[in-house]
Amino acid sequence: MMMYPFRTKQKPCRADGFTLIELLCVVAILGLLSAMALANFSEARSRAVCARVKAEHRTLAGCLEMYRLDMGRYPKGSWHVFTDKYYLPHDLTTPIAYISSLPIDPYPEPRTPIGASYKYFEWQEDTPVQAQKRGWFGFWMMASSGPDQKWDQAGTPYDPTNGVFSKGDLVWRQSEHLRRN
Repeated sequence: MMMYPFRTKQKPCRADGFTLIELLCVVAILGLLSAMALANFSEARSRAVCARVKAEHRTLAGCLEMYRLDMGRYPKGSWHVFTDKYYLPHDLTTPIAYISSLPIDPYPEPRTPIGASYKYFEWQEDTPVQAQKRGWFGFWMMASSGPDQKWDQAGTPYDPTNGVFSKGDLVWRQSEHLRRN
């Protein structure tokens, strides 16, 4: 009988690693957890941007009131120039800087030029329509299109309790500004 010196006894196979099914289950669970975290992050970001818009509206309202104290009137809105763009006037930055630069609206409408500021409306003329609007809003109103990025002509206010990405605009009126301060 001949002996084979290089032949060894085969060891039994041990199952130390993970199977493919176990790895797929782990990947699926991690995917679900990251999707849940991403949804919460998206909502938190939207709430933070809305808070920033409100803070900028408050600051700009103070600038408008300082402008009125110095000039005796509020700055004219751009709607007097026969355009459909209603942006904050540059009178707040030059020649006297009530604010160093006009903030950019983080919720622009699709056709809004890049870098446009918030919408600004003012009602200072002595006409019946403007007097009626002054009774509703005060002498001026600022607005952002809100998270849905659609300007609502009806003036529906944005409310996060209706859902973070619900319809409505972020609006700041002179009449509210005077009550808050």
